[in-house]
Amino acid sequence: MERASRFARGFVATVVLWPVVCSGALAGQWRQTNGPAGLDAAVFGRLGSDVFVGGRAGVWRSNDGGVHWHLASEGLPPNPNVRSLTAGATELYAATRNQGLWRSADAGQTWQDATGNLPVPNVTEVIVVDGEVFVLSGLGGTNDLFRSADAGVSWTPIETPESFTSIHALDGTLFGAGFLAVYRSADDGATWIPQAAGLPLFASVMQLASDGLSLYALTALDGLFRSDNGGVDWVDVTPPTAPNTLIAFGGSPTRSFATIGTPTGVAVFFTDNAGVTWEQSDDILPGGSSNERRAISVGSDGSVLAATARGVSRSPDAGFTWNDSNDGLIGTQVLAISAIADSIVAATARVGAWISHDRGATWDIVDEGLPAGPAGVVGLLATEGALFAGTRSSGVFRSLDDGLTWDPVNSGITTFNGSAGLQFHQVNDFAAMGNVVVGVSGGGIISLGGEHGNGGFGTAADGVFRSVNAGETWQRVTSGIPVVATSQIGTPVFEPIVTIDAFDGVFYASMQSRGVLRSADLGVSWTVVNVGLPRVSMSGFAMLDGELFAANGSSSPSQPTPTVYRFDTAANRWQPSAAGLPTGRPARDIVLLDERLIVSVAPAAPNDEVLFVSSDGATWNPLEPGLQGQPAGRFARNVDGLFMATSGRGVWALGPLPADTNCDGVISVADINPFVLVLTDPVAYKAMFPDCDPASADVNGDGIASVGDIGAFVALLTAD
Repeated sequence: MERASRFARGFVATVVLWPVVCSGALAGQWRQTNGPAGLDAAVFGRLGSDVFVGGRAGVWRSNDGGVHWHLASEGLPPNPNVRSLTAGATELYAATRNQGLWRSADAGQTWQDATGNLPVPNVTEVIVVDGEVFVLSGLGGTNDLFRSADAGVSWTPIETPESFTSIHALDGTLFGAGFLAVYRSADDGATWIPQAAGLPLFASVMQLASDGLSLYALTALDGLFRSDNGGVDWVDVTPPTAPNTLIAFGGSPTRSFATIGTPTGVAVFFTDNAGVTWEQSDDILPGGSSNERRAISVGSDGSVLAATARGVSRSPDAGFTWNDSNDGLIGTQVLAISAIADSIVAATARVGAWISHDRGATWDIVDEGLPAGPAGVVGLLATEGALFAGTRSSGVFRSLDDGLTWDPVNSGITTFNGSAGLQFHQVNDFAAMGNVVVGVSGGGIISLGGEHGNGGFGTAADGVFRSVNAGETWQRVTSGIPVVATSQIGTPVFEPIVTIDAFDGVFYASMQSRGVLRSADLGVSWTVVNVGLPRVSMSGFAMLDGELFAANGSSSPSQPTPTVYRFDTAANRWQPSAAGLPTGRPARDIVLLDERLIVSVAPAAPNDEVLFVSSDGATWNPLEPGLQGQPAGRFARNVDGLFMATSGRGVWALGPLPADTNCDGVISVADINPFVLVLTDPVAYKAMFPDCDPASADVNGDGIASVGDIGAFVALLTAD
């Protein structure tokens, strides 16, 4: 510390004479927190010594065999849902669901659209053969094959004997996977020869792969088959498990791997003799028995990677043991977020919940007892004494130990006869006032009857559930909630409710398509307050100077409606309050921060503004600094500031302006002494600047304030 102090004193003596001020009115800066780590990973690609992973949220690159990852998605559309990655001699291609084909000529640093004249943007697979690019593209499960000789500028259709589900190349020969056979072409697709000897009668091949020597065909129901003679003959090499749970294959000439879906996760099998015998790995990977195809990648350096629902798993010992390897891999879809005191809790699409106590610098998985995957968490509430989680079909869970363990608390919450027997309606959101906690229900497909249902199926809800004893028991409340149908057994079906907030002793909730509900008696009864609203669903509420504002989550290009509404108390009706906001893009949430309203809006293009601010709720301007193109979502606030969930980029935080150590909103020589104080005596800094955040001294963004920030601090002071 003494060395640091002498260094800092010398630094002050040097720069205190420079009267340069970097002006600006910024009060903070958005930064991506370090989690929740992981993503819904699906495919790998390798280019030289770099390995790439792709999924719903984009593409990441690793130059150390998958130990550390760096975002490599600049230029890709938001949430591209990458389904195939492949490398040519110097370029990389990414096939996406409904967003076309993309090409990178600089190892993933930037991407350009290579969809060209493909008739539809849904691209299921891409391969490169002798400099030519081949893709499968189509809709409704029917894929057509196209070839490009000019890196995606133009495409030529190739006639195939049937619709292919996968394409592959081995030793310059092209192969296509079909329902009846594997087809082989030695002339770039001009002619095709069916190769089915040894395959099942109706092969239904879903994936083709190779280990560098042999060709492998992964079938939908009958397991894994190998050919050592270019597809002419096939032998069954299925690992010892039910064949229809085999979900991926990948390998090298020395060791190959297959993943098997099980009720508890994904088992990994490996073989050293081309599938004659198999051995099972010690660890089970995250996932389940779903048949979603997820890749395995074996590098020339011996690194073995598996794509999972929770990111990337890496084996340091050639397949015996596996660990999550998600450092820098932040592409999670955050479904819910809540914050209190110094805690942030986030629920992701594939893992139950995560928690951070240090502004998002580190995150811990807190999913013990929570359902994950399709049945997982969609709503969260952090209170002083407990955490509550709402799920898609398993009801409400509560944690009394900061998320370490969770237990179901469903006494009083009704079940219905759904698609999987008795189950709970989806619990979407919570709000609390005092000792009253209210959860809102929506979702759950039930069979309808009577006048409204006409014997069909519909999305139903069961009203709201109210607890006055921290979730030990719940009381169902339906008073005032619209009945929209009847079930086949004659019970009323209520409009689903998607979100709830509380202000000044009043609960406000939004229905799925019928506007807003209000409760002034702590959730005992509800009143519809919809005058002035079209059939919309609100994504969030906020209060400014006693006026209520609601963010419209229903707006779309086909049915544009105002992005924000204000409730006119005198007229008892809603009024549009959206001047300056984009139309046709749904709002994700609205929040009050420093007497200003901030609304998040879904992007429609990579560089769209997604955050807007208003001091009066009437006129809006882009928030600076913004998060152009990011998939903005729900907000949460605690003592550390504002946090935002995203659909594919984890959690972001609005933190202090770097180098503004006296927190006056500008960077100037007045920040030098408090900057030095943060480095040399943090306790004295907090005593002298109690309302300031010492994190502002972390100018280089490495997560700590240290002498390593001095150079970046000086650069900001002396900037033009």
